[in-house]
Amino acid sequence: MNMLNALHLFVPENDLALASGLARYTPVPVGWHMHLSGEALPMWYADRGHRVMSFGRDARWLDGVSESFDTGVDVASRKEIASGCLSPSPWGWSAYTRQMYADAGCPQWMLPSDEAVGRMRMLSHRRSSVCINEALSGMLGFPLPAIPVETDDLERLSALVEGVGGYLKQPWSSSGRGVIDASRLSGDVLRRQAGGIIRRQGSVMWEEPLAKIMDFAALFRSDGAGVGFEGWSMFETSPTGEYAGNVLASQEYMRGSLERYIPGDVLDEVVVSLCRVLADYVCPVYKGYMGVDMMVYDRGGVPALAPCVELNLRATMGVVALGFSRRYLAPGCRGVMRVVASGDVPPQSYVMDGGRMAGGVLHLSPPQRFAFVAEVRR
Repeated sequence: MNMLNALHLFVPENDLALASGLARYTPVPVGWHMHLSGEALPMWYADRGHRVMSFGRDARWLDGVSESFDTGVDVASRKEIASGCLSPSPWGWSAYTRQMYADAGCPQWMLPSDEAVGRMRMLSHRRSSVCINEALSGMLGFPLPAIPVETDDLERLSALVEGVGGYLKQPWSSSGRGVIDASRLSGDVLRRQAGGIIRRQGSVMWEEPLAKIMDFAALFRSDGAGVGFEGWSMFETSPTGEYAGNVLASQEYMRGSLERYIPGDVLDEVVVSLCRVLADYVCPVYKGYMGVDMMVYDRGGVPALAPCVELNLRATMGVVALGFSRRYLAPGCRGVMRVVASGDVPPQSYVMDGGRMAGGVLHLSPPQRFAFVAEVRR
């Protein structure tokens, strides 16, 4: 059993690094600013004694958080990283994140091989949702939506979209930014945009449109031998599908919200089935957090469940929200975690109750170009 403390690294640009396949990937400026602004986020789900890798330490912010919340998590020193006493645990694995650990001084023997990184890259491809849905279709006792289609054939894609619309998705992308509403495109624009995705990433995914009622996710964790369920995540998206924020609340509240639409025994069946499918699919090559995005949708006037919209083979903002809610949110409180631009950052002012946040605004990482903010109320 690996008893080393984890060395966490926040890499929100990792999905685009996966698309490039490059170890020396250069993020777009907004992605790098998001990285720098959120470096401290793993503190909220890390265990005591774990460390966070950061390019810039804000001692004042860190001292204030440590005094209020007693996280037991600190920024790793160069000496600690080079000593081999910390186990690399990035937001997501890629050749890029492996290089970042190597550049920071992490011993090579602690890092995954080229083969392992390549396998994790392919598991992070959106075709994983096809494989998972195919496996679930033989296990679950209710009908699933049409399984996503992967294609590099523009003629076939046009036939799928005609009269239906649906969504085009880049094989590697995150936070809804690689999703295109095909119903809004003319035939020529569709071909041009889809052709660009195929040239850059080899194929494009298409999904049928569903009458969405709500988005949510199930969070899991692999230890390399098996996969366990961590909890539920409820999040909001913009009209174009981009990430807008996560709910901060107890698991009891989230479960109750889901059971307004989907019976509890169905939710349990899906979790058990996914633990089995994911264990077969990702173990032993991948260890760490992962999220399966789901959807409640209207099927003929009745709420129905889409149990795997996509697999995120990495930590997610839902993991941050889950860790914060379980460890640092006062009982009976709820809130939202969101990302805001520097000019819109609300001032930090929060109330504590028994070592937990009971109201107000907390900066979850030192604000820079962006700020990750928790807003809590009774």
